[in-house]
Amino acid sequence: MYGIGFYVTPRAWVYNADLFQEAGVPFPDLEFTWDDIVSYGTKLTVDRTGDGVPEVYAVNNYGIATWTWEPILVSFGGSMFNDYLRPTEFTMNQPGAMRGMQFYVDLSVVHGVAPRLAPGQGQNLLNIAAGNVAMAGEGAPPTLKPPKYDYDIRIMASPLGPNGRYIRAALEVLWIPSVSQNKEEAWKLIEFMAGPVAQRILAEEYEGALPVSIDTIIEYMNPEWPIHLILEESTTMTSSAPMAQIGPILEREIGPVYWGTASLDSVIMKVKPAIDAILQGQ
Repeated sequence: MYGIGFYVTPRAWVYNADLFQEAGVPFPDLEFTWDDIVSYGTKLTVDRTGDGVPEVYAVNNYGIATWTWEPILVSFGGSMFNDYLRPTEFTMNQPGAMRGMQFYVDLSVVHGVAPRLAPGQGQNLLNIAAGNVAMAGEGAPPTLKPPKYDYDIRIMASPLGPNGRYIRAALEVLWIPSVSQNKEEAWKLIEFMAGPVAQRILAEEYEGALPVSIDTIIEYMNPEWPIHLILEESTTMTSSAPMAQIGPILEREIGPVYWGTASLDSVIMKVKPAIDAILQGQ
């Protein structure tokens, strides 16, 4: 099998500068940490009607969306699996991963600076655009130009944790299987998609993705939208774990943790044998 990348999707963080100014807190910089989300969050989270339910939260909550967990797990020194190319063990029971995931849950359950699981709360840019959250991460915003919203939306580096910063970037690849009967025609398509014409179309029309051509990125880079904060520290980590089987198990069991009816450690230990069996092909 042969292939070549033709665009990259960095999972960026964005923030609403208007809400930061309204709350009187400084804009996030490169030293911004997960703990800062809590300390800033008490001012950024606002109950405007006094009904006990905030209309504005400090940060978005993806809750049971397993693909959003890895940045905080890694930045706290943990990981979901023991190996990403050939995973054989589910490792969210390890101390670093447990600390990171518990912190993530506590943003909602303990600190109240993120919403609990609720319809519509998983949409990064929709909540940012509506002014419902001050920060949102693990989404794919327009990557070469600022989004056109009523608020002043800016890009930021993901928060620092005890083990540093982790930014996930997905590389999209076009492949030609070795058994293909039309290799030459397939290669012509790949050449076009990786070439200057298609790369410029990506830069101009496709929000949420970066061309793989450095020349094209430089040509279209908007200085008001410093995507270099994302590019400089992005890490592509692709797991071969069968998430179609694992994801539903985690999503079903983690949900009650956000409502205080189950503890995180009990849930992780409950699902570990089943997930290990899946990884080991049992």
